[in-house]
Amino acid sequence: MKYTFRIPAQRSIILFLWLKLSVSCYAQPENKIATADKPVQQLLNWRLIGPLKDTLKNISDLTTPGLNALESRQGIIDTIYHLENEQIDLSALFKTTENAIGYAICKVFSDSVQEMQFIINVDDALRLWVNNSQVLSVPRYTRNGGVVRRAYLKKGMNTLIAEIKNGGGIWLFDIDIATNNVRDLSSAFLSLPVPENSIKEVQQSKVQLQNWRITGPFNSTLADIDMNQLGYLRFIPWNTRQNIIDTLYRQEKEGGDLNGLLGADRKGVAYAICDVVSDENQDLAFLVNVNVNDEMRLWINDSLVLSERSYTRGATLLRKIHLKKGVSRLISEIKNVGGAWGFIITTSGYEYVRNNALLPGFYSGAQKFIIPEGDSLSLGVADPDFVPVNNISTIKIFDARNRNCYTGQIDLKKYSKFALPHLATGAYRFELYTDRDTLNEYFCYGALDKIYSKEELAQNYEHNKTVYDALLPYMKRLDRLLDDYKKAPNIPVSKKIVYCIYKVKEIDSAYQYKRLADLNSTGLSIRMFTSAIERGEDYYLLYVPENLKKQHTPIPLVVIVPYVTNNLPFYTGGVIANTERITYISKFAERCGMAVLWPSSRIFRWYNQTPIVTRSITESIEDACRHYTIDKKHIFLYGDCSGGLFAFQAAIRRPDLFAAIAVDGPELSTVSSDESAISGSLTNDLFDLTENLYGKHILILHSANDQKIPVDHSFRLMDSIKNTGGSVYYDDLNNVLKTRNNRLYSEAEAMNKIFSFFNTQKYSSPGPVKKIATFGFYNDTVYGVFVKEKTGPGKSIISYQINKSRLELTTKNVRKLIIDTRKMDFEDLKNIIIHFNGKRLAKGIDYKIAGPIIEITNAANEKGNYFTKEVGGPVNKVFLNTFAIVRPAAFNERIKRSIAAIDSLWLGEYRNYVLVIDENQVDSAKRKGVNLIYIVNDLRQVPEPVLKTGGIQLKNDSLKYKGEILEDLRKTEFSFAFYFRDKNNTDNMYLGLNTTYMPLEMLKSLFIREGWYDFELWQGEYPVIQNNYEGNSLIMRR
Repeated sequence: MKYTFRIPAQRSIILFLWLKLSVSCYAQPENKIATADKPVQQLLNWRLIGPLKDTLKNISDLTTPGLNALESRQGIIDTIYHLENEQIDLSALFKTTENAIGYAICKVFSDSVQEMQFIINVDDALRLWVNNSQVLSVPRYTRNGGVVRRAYLKKGMNTLIAEIKNGGGIWLFDIDIATNNVRDLSSAFLSLPVPENSIKEVQQSKVQLQNWRITGPFNSTLADIDMNQLGYLRFIPWNTRQNIIDTLYRQEKEGGDLNGLLGADRKGVAYAICDVVSDENQDLAFLVNVNVNDEMRLWINDSLVLSERSYTRGATLLRKIHLKKGVSRLISEIKNVGGAWGFIITTSGYEYVRNNALLPGFYSGAQKFIIPEGDSLSLGVADPDFVPVNNISTIKIFDARNRNCYTGQIDLKKYSKFALPHLATGAYRFELYTDRDTLNEYFCYGALDKIYSKEELAQNYEHNKTVYDALLPYMKRLDRLLDDYKKAPNIPVSKKIVYCIYKVKEIDSAYQYKRLADLNSTGLSIRMFTSAIERGEDYYLLYVPENLKKQHTPIPLVVIVPYVTNNLPFYTGGVIANTERITYISKFAERCGMAVLWPSSRIFRWYNQTPIVTRSITESIEDACRHYTIDKKHIFLYGDCSGGLFAFQAAIRRPDLFAAIAVDGPELSTVSSDESAISGSLTNDLFDLTENLYGKHILILHSANDQKIPVDHSFRLMDSIKNTGGSVYYDDLNNVLKTRNNRLYSEAEAMNKIFSFFNTQKYSSPGPVKKIATFGFYNDTVYGVFVKEKTGPGKSIISYQINKSRLELTTKNVRKLIIDTRKMDFEDLKNIIIHFNGKRLAKGIDYKIAGPIIEITNAANEKGNYFTKEVGGPVNKVFLNTFAIVRPAAFNERIKRSIAAIDSLWLGEYRNYVLVIDENQVDSAKRKGVNLIYIVNDLRQVPEPVLKTGGIQLKNDSLKYKGEILEDLRKTEFSFAFYFRDKNNTDNMYLGLNTTYMPLEMLKSLFIREGWYDFELWQGEYPVIQNNYEGNSLIMRR
């Protein structure tokens, strides 16, 4: 059968379709379609083949006799189809909505060579060939829209082949054809509606405009066209004509990615149009995000309301716009100058913007921070629409002694310069009182070298450790900042410089005027303390609201655990550098009456699973409590991304310290384990230790559209918390998109939710029941309880509550229990009554008391049952308290290199040197409770009892593990580490090698990444055996 479409060169177009079968048994009728009055004509007759699983390697096979490419395929429909509806429904024809491929073939006759326009609508993807040359690839659906592509037809018969790919669900396509001199494409395009977006209840939330009509890309802007009347579709200037897509598009909270729709890295201009329906006259905020370096203009009801160029990645543009009641027409022009392009427009209420600090620089009040002598102070707000300055503003200037040096007024609607009469050279801060806000900033007046001298300060306080330690973090930070500023002067760095100089002058003044109590002042401060881990320096950032200065009641504390970032010292690293984040967090804390602490947590570039992270957090809290009146019953823990993981680990290990936990998009995949209970890694298995979170209120923020960190593990953890009787609240953040570089729900909004949640917990009281779960790794007491011996392998669980002098204990897999009554709330310890698993215990028989310590033995498991003592692993227990490396009296070059390697690794990761002592100092160190690492040359130097604990036996130069010979000590080079508990209850390690160097991967595993096992054997950079605390091994390689 033969259909022919004949296309004359000028006025009339006759289209003929010819479909060739392997056996030509059909009549060949001719369809003549008059098109003189129809500049755009739909192709109605097709040959359709499908469904196929894969694309054809050679498209020309479809037009050869016999269709060789398809002969061996079963279940394929090959039919002639005449289109009677608007589109061809392939899902109905091929009886499938699954992923599949279909082909459509037709012949078009042209009586001359001419350029034609092909207008394509498709769901899902389509490729088009004209005479075996691919002219179009549509990567995603344009249903209810269209793609325009120009292509030349030769004189005579032309072959069109379309490949239509279905991604599941609806499967449609149609192709229209038009002569290239047709300028009005309204019959193809203008039938599309303008989609509507309703913005009800937007005042206290955010509403993303999701329904759009997208048209483009054009070569250049259409600024002179009547935008509101869709003129860019009716009268497209000839120099902007190109291959155009016009389609309805729903963002589905995925962001306006134009790459897939219009082509990645495509320079050009696109237009997005929609109607916004408002149920009242109202002032709204429009938040606009466009990809880096792209340009945008925005019209609302014929008025140009935004025109911006050169976007900064992640920045949000904000405009206050009045919407009338009813329908408002919104048109945005997005210009891509190269690379990825896209857009997002969100509306929100005026007060919502203010409460969530959505405006970048919302709390900024100055435009210049280093002011030469004689110059004025430059004042200004981020946006007077959101930080109103309709009235006269008052400014108060304070010196480093906190004395009010000057008070004045300024009309910020008219002026930005504020003169500084008779102000001496120095560092200052000011408070700017606007209509609704108080803005705080710092500035330096005069030359910096006259205000700040590091050498002079160091000389003045080298013998005063208290003052010098307070100054040191700022001096170290200034070293870096001043160097950066010298290389490239800029406003953000100058702002950080003047803050540090002001704090230095504040500390100096406190000592000079004998007001040392001011060293613990309110506001933001960087603090340094001596860590108990290796007696090195550690740091934290602390904010105490000014409005709590006169408050004598304890202050609730929010601890913000950092995530993995760059490997810079804390005082120059990512936490302190993000001043914008620090500012809005501080404002939220002030609003809720809380202090905020940012610990270093020893977290830099690695996912650190050792207890060093938790120890660093608790040390920072302890130091803050020494200097400030912190409410120890209301310490809250927060972290996002990997910081969420570390926050949960700290809460699991020390649940007695934290009243509530909140996380945002926690990265939990590194502790998600399907391993059996013999694995040493269970110490970090959050999912199996959620009993420790019993009685805590937990908030998890995590979008289902988080492409950076999938939500699955959060759901799994929530289920575990609920199954163990815990309380967990889930917020899906409206399921908006989050990628590595894009976050549609701002961090400030999430942080506001966090502080609102903690504010509800500010007066909460812990319940009477305490629960502890442990695999027996650490001998720290939690809630005053420590499992000393278990009745078998696996997890131990303890639950207890106190009623005056009555202690009720319920246990599982516990043989011997140690209780420290100093960490429990007994009213009368002398008359204590203990019930253990429903039985009242007899003093002196069932339990023993030695001062504040009670030891209970489960008599029911005294005989006939296996039990294990908690004497093993992991090696990282060594770092829970002060540790030192023992340098043997007789050491060789190999040991010297090993000590240097450990010291270098520790310095690179934790910014401190390890403590090294000589062998003759061991006894003194033991008396002080110092944990020791012994460096040895040979496995034979490890005491036999330590080897035996791990199942290791040395005999005839052979290493036996559980009776099986593993290695010949004379032939094999390997490294090893053994944990052991000394008689003085210190945690120690034998670390050695019978090779030339200590493997770096082994040291990273022990000191940073894992350290889960009580002994390890390595060959080169790979583990051979990693043995856990119960004598079970993970044999990695033989």
